[in-house]
Amino acid sequence: MNMPVTPNSGVTPVENPVEYQESLESLMFRVLGERAEELDKNVREQARKIKLKNEQLKIANDMMQKARKARGEDGDTEMPDDLKAWMEKNGIKIVGEDGEDLSAEEWDLNISNIQSFIDNLTSTSQMDIINLQAMMDKHSQTFNLLTGFLSKSAKINESIISNIR
Repeated sequence: MNMPVTPNSGVTPVENPVEYQESLESLMFRVLGERAEELDKNVREQARKIKLKNEQLKIANDMMQKARKARGEDGDTEMPDDLKAWMEKNGIKIVGEDGEDLSAEEWDLNISNIQSFIDNLTSTSQMDIINLQAMMDKHSQTFNLLTGFLSKSAKINESIISNIR
C-alpha cells in the first residue's frame, strides 16, 4: 500500500532519486544517430544551395547570350528591359545612360560586368561543391561508425545469448 508523503507523515522525501542511466550501447547509438541526422540535414541544405547556384548560373549565361546578341556588330542599341532588370536585381553595374542606345564600348563593359558575375558565381559554386564533398565524407564516416557499432553490439548480444543457453 502506498502512503502519500506529507510533512506530517514522518517520511523524508528523497531529493535526488537515482536516475536511470542508459547503457553505454544505447548512449553511443543515440549520439551517433543524432550526429548522422544532423549531417544528413547539412548535406541536403548544401546540395540545395548548389542547385540554386546552378540555376542562377544558367540564367546568367542566358543573359550573357542576350547581351551579346543585343550588342550586335557595332553596338548602338538599347538594352532589353529584362536584361536591365536582371542586372539591377543581381547588383551588376550597368554602364550607359538610361533609355539611350549603348555604344559598342558600353556594351563591352556591360558584358564584362556580367562575365565577372558569372565567374564569381562559378568560383563560389566550386567552393560549395568542395564543402559538400567534405560533408559527404563526414556523413559516410558517421554511418560507418554507426553500422560498425551496431554490428559489434549484435555480435556481443548473440554471444551472451549463446552463453546463456
